[in-house]
Amino acid sequence: MSVLEAFGERKLAVVAALRDLSRLAGRVGARTLAERVEREIASKLESDRFHLVVVGEFNHGKTTFVNALLGRPVLPTGVTPTTAVIHHVVHAPEPQAAVIRDSGARDSLAFEGLRSFAAGGAHG
Repeated sequence: MSVLEAFGERKLAVVAALRDLSRLAGRVGARTLAERVEREIASKLESDRFHLVVVGEFNHGKTTFVNALLGRPVLPTGVTPTTAVIHHVVHAPEPQAAVIRDSGARDSLAFEGLRSFAAGGAHG
């Protein structure tokens, strides 16, 4: 059994235990706990969702590091600082991109258009 398969099996066991805990908490009247375990722990674990925040000084390779984690040059890099906005990267079967405006409006963006959000690019 590979490490990934072993992880998958353990993850399923933990998710099942968390769901049991959530049901038991609901039965004894601890509804807030039940909802929190389900929403904040079990669902995130099941979907393999986590947050990785990369911070550091200007022009010290943060975006190059993220591209290395992704296995391809997804985010723009350059000799001068290039990252002008926060990038939220999510796994998907097909590459896609969107711009979330200050108003909360979501605009689809061609995946290749991410480079336009580098410092000095056209930010529309």
